[in-house]
Amino acid sequence: MLIIKKLPGFFIIYVVLLATLSEGCSERKTQNETDGAAAEIDSAHDFYEQPDDKTVYDYHRFAGIYDHESSTKGFAAILTVTESGNDLAFTISVAQGSCKGEAKGNMLMISHDKTYYVGFYEVDECPLQFTLMLNEDKIDVKEVNLCRLHEANCAFEGTYAKRKI
Repeated sequence: MLIIKKLPGFFIIYVVLLATLSEGCSERKTQNETDGAAAEIDSAHDFYEQPDDKTVYDYHRFAGIYDHESSTKGFAAILTVTESGNDLAFTISVAQGSCKGEAKGNMLMISHDKTYYVGFYEVDECPLQFTLMLNEDKIDVKEVNLCRLHEANCAFEGTYAKRKI
C-alpha cells in the first residue's frame, strides 16, 4: 500500500518535468511577429542593427593587396580589396599543394568601432567575416561556417597584411 501512495506523487512530478522539457524543446517565437509567423534571423544584416543616419564611410585606406601572414611552406593566400560604393569588394584566393580556392564578392559592412570595422560576405557556399583593423594595415578573415569554395585541407582564414607600395 505504501508504494501505491507514493506513485501518484512521483507520477505528477514526472508529468510536470516532461511538460517542462517538452516546452523547452519546442520552437520559440520571437517578440517581433508578422502575419502570425516568427521573424527569423538568417543573416548578419538582420542580426546587427543598421545605423539610421546613412553615414558614408571612407574605405579608401583599405583598398589594396593583402598577403596571408602564414609562413607555412607551399601555402599562399592573397586578398585584394577595392572600394564599391559604401561597401568593399574583395577577391580572396588560397593555394596549398593541390588545394585551391577562390571567393569573390562584396563585404556588407555592419560594424564601425573605434579600432576595427566588421563586414560579412554572405553566401551559402562560404560565409566569411572580415575584421578591418584600423590601427594596423591588416584584415582578419574568419570562415563563419563550412566553406565549400576550397578543399578541407586549406582555408581562407587568417590575418592578411597589406603590401607596402
